[in-house]
Amino acid sequence: MKTTAEMTLGSLFDGIAGFPLAARRQGIKTVWVSEIEPDCIDIAKRHFPEALQLGDITQIDGAKIPVVDIISFGSPCQDLSVAGKQRGMILKCEDCGEEIEINPEEYTGNTICPKCSSNNFKAASRSGCFFEMMRLLEETEREREHAMPAVIIAESVRGLRPYLPVLRLEYERHGYTAHIEMFNSKYWNVPQNRDRYAVVGTRNKKNLSFTFP
Repeated sequence: MKTTAEMTLGSLFDGIAGFPLAARRQGIKTVWVSEIEPDCIDIAKRHFPEALQLGDITQIDGAKIPVVDIISFGSPCQDLSVAGKQRGMILKCEDCGEEIEINPEEYTGNTICPKCSSNNFKAASRSGCFFEMMRLLEETEREREHAMPAVIIAESVRGLRPYLPVLRLEYERHGYTAHIEMFNSKYWNVPQNRDRYAVVGTRNKKNLSFTFP
């Protein structure tokens, strides 16, 4: 088992490098990041100039990204947050353009377009970008299973709650056990009262144990 000083991180939806900052405090090296907002990229580069910037997640090939032990992904929460329009997780069929809203109560992991029977989708809502991470895992496992990260970490707002069964099922489909907990930032000396879900996935084949602090 690696020590934290030997572990590496890849950060999707990187923002201003919040996950890499936390990782660095634990001795974990950030190898690559993915972000599309120019100002965020500029700030992150100042603190992690050595990290490879992969850009838009929709353009990343999971079979080609550098191997890391941990992938973090705080995928966009605007469509889940009570401060937003709460559109939810929506996908768009790349073959016919049909939009499909993910119903967490009926979700089975086998999404088929009702119009053309395709399973070729892209995110149509910001929070639907969660499935881009799942695509990267599928591509990685298909082309080089040995490169699958030992741990995946998602974080999101309280509004994620109805969709937790979707995340749990997707983690399971890709070979991970989901560990879910809600934390409030005020207990970590942050001047705000803000609930956030942490959904940590441990790779089943690696027989990892995990408990939240």
